[in-house]
This record gives sequence, C-alpha cells and structure tokens, in this order.
Amino acid sequence: MLWGRPSDDITFCDGAPRVGERPFDVVVAADGVGSAVRRAVFGEAGLRELGLVMVGFDLPATALAGPMCRVTEVGSPVGHFGVYPYPGGFAVDFAFPHAGRIDGDGAAREQLSARFKHLEHPVLRQVLALIPRAQRAFAGSLRSVSLRRWYTGRTMLVGDAAHAILPTAGIGASLALCDAVSLVSALAGEHDLESAARRYHRERWGPARDVQRQGVRLKRMMLLPAPFDWLRDALLSRVSARGYASRLAGL
Repeated sequence: MLWGRPSDDITFCDGAPRVGERPFDVVVAADGVGSAVRRAVFGEAGLRELGLVMVGFDLPATALAGPMCRVTEVGSPVGHFGVYPYPGGFAVDFAFPHAGRIDGDGAAREQLSARFKHLEHPVLRQVLALIPRAQRAFAGSLRSVSLRRWYTGRTMLVGDAAHAILPTAGIGASLALCDAVSLVSALAGEHDLESAARRYHRERWGPARDVQRQGVRLKRMMLLPAPFDWLRDALLSRVSARGYASRLAGL
C-alpha cells in the first residue's frame, strides 16, 4: 500500500503491477504488529522488541493420546510451553528469552531441543520427541506497539497495528474486535472525522494499555524461577473462567 500526499490517495499493490488507485474517506489499518500502513504513516515509532521468541507447530490428531490431549501449559525460567487441542490436531507453542531473530525452520527446532531438553514434564517430553514430524512450523520475535495516538488525518489503526500485546494476555483478537466496533460506532455517531477519531481513541486507548500491562505481568510470572513457580501455579489456579470472562466484558 503506497501513500500519496497531500490528498491521502493510496495505491494498492499486489506485488507488481499496481492494481488500483483512488481516494478514500477513511483508511483503516488492521494489518498486524508489522503493519506496513503504520510504518508508512508513523514510521517506526512505538515498535519495540521484547526479547522473546515464539516458535509454534501443528501436530496431527493421532500424535497425542489419553491425558496428553488436554490443554497443557508449563512455565519455567527456560521458557513457556503450551499444547492446545483443536478439531483435527494440536497447536503447540514455545516462548523463550532470546536476543535477535531465529532464521529458518531447522534453527527453530534446534533451539527448542537445546533449551527444553532438561525440563521434566510428560507432555513436554512427548512433544519434543514429535518435533521432527511437526507441520507448519513458524518462528518469530515478539514485539509490542505503543503509540500516543492511533490516528492521523484519515488513517486509523486498529488491533495489533495500534497496540500489539504479548500473547500471554490471550485476548489480542478480542481487543481488535472491540476496536472495530468502537470505530464503526464513532464514525456513525460523530459529525466529522476528527471527532470520530478522537472518540475512538479515547474509548479504546485505556483498555488496550491495561491489557498490554497485564501481558507483561503474566510474562514475568511465566518465567519465574523455582521456588516461586509453585506460588504462580497456585495463584493462577484460583482465577476462574467466569471472573476472566467478566473482565473481558469490560473491554
């Protein structure tokens, strides 16, 4: 997506050639933490590396059996490990402190084997043994986005493009949907674009900031060393699904 000045005409690009060029009343950027739209309008402001890498895989439904099939999460100073069943398979993710990026599928698998091989957990041991068979591997460094304002002119940011959070918070998609509802309501209810943009930002900035902070707190808890890890597990076991759902309702 390319910007024109001063009219805010934009050009959509699908590789090459260009496939359309026209002015828009509003441009809504929902293109994630690496937002090309945010970079074009705001530059690199607000984007920050968090010193964590996430590596994920898909495993076939037949890979794990019995009690191994449940949602499982393990936190340690080495990193975080999780298994999440879905129809037809399992999503597996690892997050761990790492400076820089991990390039390539092979390097990601080697990092996991080296970092987690000394942790004693039955599900983890089984998953590590299955890594060579894992499908759809991906790896990426975790980043956050924190901007004082999510709009300029006729361009509005929503979701991770505006306020990327750590996956430890677990509600990034929910925040993005709430952003979209708020922005549509503001655009429909205000008489001019500037007022709508201010209303949208005023309604959504506070909740997004709170969730970002919550994600950071949970990351610190996730990486607690022994003997504090038992305290973390005890505290988290007291968080009810109903209580967490009521928090989501306030977003």
